[in-house]
Amino acid sequence: ALLDRQDDAFASMTRLLGRCIINGMRCEPALAREVGQRLVAAWPRASFWTARRIGQLLHDRWSEPLLPELRRALHNRYLLHDGAGLILTRLKDDDLTLSVVRGFLRGEIQPNIADLQQLVMPLSAIVFENYLSAVNTHRGKVDRLWAIAVLIGRLDARKIGAERIREVANDAKLPDMIRLAACELLEAGHPPDFWAMIERGFRSRDFHRRWAARDALARGPDREERVTRYLSDRRVPKVAGEDIVDHIQQIFGKGERCLAYIHGALTDERLKPAVRTKLALWGAISGDS
Repeated sequence: ALLDRQDDAFASMTRLLGRCIINGMRCEPALAREVGQRLVAAWPRASFWTARRIGQLLHDRWSEPLLPELRRALHNRYLLHDGAGLILTRLKDDDLTLSVVRGFLRGEIQPNIADLQQLVMPLSAIVFENYLSAVNTHRGKVDRLWAIAVLIGRLDARKIGAERIREVANDAKLPDMIRLAACELLEAGHPPDFWAMIERGFRSRDFHRRWAARDALARGPDREERVTRYLSDRRVPKVAGEDIVDHIQQIFGKGERCLAYIHGALTDERLKPAVRTKLALWGAISGDS
């Protein structure tokens, strides 16, 4: 009888029935299925916290066995942080995970794939190729290419293999951001134009390209002199220099190497006083007495 009533905008009645079923209320399988279907229908329309509550209900009762409607809903990128990732983690279905990833790459791309990240790690070799295929789809869209680059940098290089990664890093037909992301996965053997790509990134007016250069810089060999050069280069926008200083711990790590660089930079007259002052503050934050 309750299902015959019109529910409110928050799916309050459906959520209440869902919680009762999870808590052991006796009901026919058809009723439980209908409640699950109604929860799935309400899920993408719900507000942030309501969507999360619905996602938790679906995870607790309707993910095993998986409702066909729920399987389709898991491909909705906007539900990834509202329980879809949690459900996928529970299922551990590689085919479904890859299907969701490929769907995710067809539209607007975000660099944070939440719970999905731990699922793609064992599948890094396949997902790496999926990401590269998406590059061609999104050429010219800098924000999406940057998001793909971030996702590439978070894969498991051991699953992909150094030879394939190096091939991508050396492919001059690919955007710099993508090549630099591949460089982040390499332990050694960066392409000959590695530093040229970073310099292009730092000199760009687009913050996505600058961020990509900054992240790759953290994996560059012998980067101390390069960092000082960028901080003192007038062709590098001020905002790029500030970004380097603000991420100095990311670039050198939080240990002795970072402190050693800061100590040397504090007496380097190539750097402006304002830059050295800010580096001194980071030295204090890093534990330098």
